[in-house]
Amino acid sequence: MVAGVVAVVVSGLVVVDVVADRQRTARILAQPGGIHAITTSPKVIWERPLESAMVATVGGLAVVSWGDRLAAIDPADGSVAWSAGPLGGQTDCAPSADAEPIRSSTLVCVTTPKPGAESVALTPRPHVVRVFGADGAVASRRTITAEVVVAVSDHEVAQATPGVSGATVRVEDATSGELRWLRRVERAPVDRSWTVDENGDLISPPFAVWTWNGFIMVGGGGLTAAFDEAGGPVSPAEDAAVVVRLGDGMSLRKSTPAEDSVTEVVGQDGPRWRAEGRALAPMVTDGTTEDVVMIQEGGFTRAHDARSGRVRWGRLESSYETAVARVDTVLVLSRSSGIEGYDTQTGRLLWTHHRVPVGERPLTDGDRLVVSTVDPGVLDPHDTVTEAIDLLNGEVVWRYRPDGGGMALLGIGGRLVAIESHGDQGALVGLG
Repeated sequence: MVAGVVAVVVSGLVVVDVVADRQRTARILAQPGGIHAITTSPKVIWERPLESAMVATVGGLAVVSWGDRLAAIDPADGSVAWSAGPLGGQTDCAPSADAEPIRSSTLVCVTTPKPGAESVALTPRPHVVRVFGADGAVASRRTITAEVVVAVSDHEVAQATPGVSGATVRVEDATSGELRWLRRVERAPVDRSWTVDENGDLISPPFAVWTWNGFIMVGGGGLTAAFDEAGGPVSPAEDAAVVVRLGDGMSLRKSTPAEDSVTEVVGQDGPRWRAEGRALAPMVTDGTTEDVVMIQEGGFTRAHDARSGRVRWGRLESSYETAVARVDTVLVLSRSSGIEGYDTQTGRLLWTHHRVPVGERPLTDGDRLVVSTVDPGVLDPHDTVTEAIDLLNGEVVWRYRPDGGGMALLGIGGRLVAIESHGDQGALVGLG
């Protein structure tokens, strides 16, 4: 009878473990950069041509632009789930596949007619805004006449009107046109993005609006600004990318220039704590609430308790460049000589890997960090290798080297997808 009781208890523990594993996997897949596990060196499963830099996502599909058509590609096998067009011009869509969770149910696309050969300055033009469902059906369509119109999320567009003294930025509902927020960006006397032409005259890059890590960026034409999703200004604009959601309603903001950095953690009820120094915000996480916030100041790096700001541990080290990942209690930091894994609770060094991460965002399946790397001091894209690194011990589980050299990694629909360069032709490649 006792043995039967033990058997029942053990069986219950197994069920609990299975449920916990499924919940953890689902949480990781819901994060930007979350993918299903790949335990051996991946092979190319499918390949599709890539004619523009845009790779958006809806319903776990990769959306690309082919001419004036859109194609939604299933990342599992490379098949075209649906296509749309001709659309009548260049089309860009949001959300971007490198910045958003995998299951957006709508896709906002803006089609811009190509200007005539004689047109140089921005002029008001009709832009067609379409909202697609995950099945490719057009849920809404309308036209906005403005100088600049861009899709900024799965439900909003931004339109901008540049002028002599600055620009007006309006964010509105993509379907109804209902105003979300309106902001004015003033032109600075001299913008840091200005350069000198061959005659010694100051010139500026073209005016543009784009999204970066969930923020709306304005630049060019002597303008620099950034706004969060509610229209709140992020200052300076160059530091917008270090703002990160910590979980439990908390967010981290680096609010002043790097030479006089202050890191602030804000909760739903307002500011929680502030500390001098530059924050190292993880590029990819497992979706759990951040336990510590890493801050650099002078020649010291400190781990602060995310809720209270209390210093838990520190290291006499100031050469960390980025926080690559934080999964469970493992924090991965990079420096010019490679990457290192630390225990977030104690600060103990767990492992060292002597290659340097490159590219925008690494990926993780919860047990391994999947990241493109090069040897320290090497910038040749042909040296780029994608590696899967065990988060507990730093061992390389597998390596993948693309045939064409440089590549960028994406996690779409939980699948590992790469943008590769094959000579002059780009390609979207499914790996597994």
